Amino acid sequence: VFGCGAIGSHLSVFLAKSGIARMIVCDHETIEAGNLCRHALHFSSVGKPKVSEMCRLLKDVNPWGDFSFALADVLDLTEDSKDMQRFLEYDLWIDAGLPVKASLCLTDLAKKYSKRMVSAFITNKARFLIIAISGKNSSPDINEILTQMRIYMSNSTDSDIRGCLALLESPERDIGIRPNTGCYFMTFEASETKISAASSILYSCLNELRSDTFEKGRYLIYG
Repeated sequence: VFGCGAIGSHLSVFLAKSGIARMIVCDHETIEAGNLCRHALHFSSVGKPKVSEMCRLLKDVNPWGDFSFALADVLDLTEDSKDMQRFLEYDLWIDAGLPVKASLCLTDLAKKYSKRMVSAFITNKARFLIIAISGKNSSPDINEILTQMRIYMSNSTDSDIRGCLALLESPERDIGIRPNTGCYFMTFEASETKISAASSILYSCLNELRSDTFEKGRYLIYG
């Protein structure tokens, strides 16, 4: 799981509670007091790395799971780094709301190493949740799936869908779109209830990855 922010923290807990056997969480930031109104962690974690604190929480939730962490920025990953070698051991990579540049970088790495990837992000104060799922072995990859989504959205007659597309194409209209600077901006006016609901939907999609519905990749828009 790449990204231990609002969505990533709740999703990780859901996965741990499901009995998942093995998971690694990756993030390079520390937890701040302003994060806590919608994060799975608590005040005792303020000032500490998100990943180490999340790993401690996950082991409390499921002491039988093999949980580890990487205190790393996706943008700094190199092919021969120890963290990259650890990530390559996993079949599924989850982008849990990474900033845009990091998300694009991860998508390129997933394609290069034929890793299946799921990318999820919220927009417009969590009014919309977008989930993109690559095909097996990252074919089609996330970028191709999102291109398909944009074509659908541009042809839609639904005003909400067109409004969501406008935010995707002009993120300056919503400072928080796929957040670039943290939870203090517009998107993160969303309550923990909405974040938890979005994470639950993402978790449900992960449970269906082996079905024919998602075999060739898919995008989903919830609002």
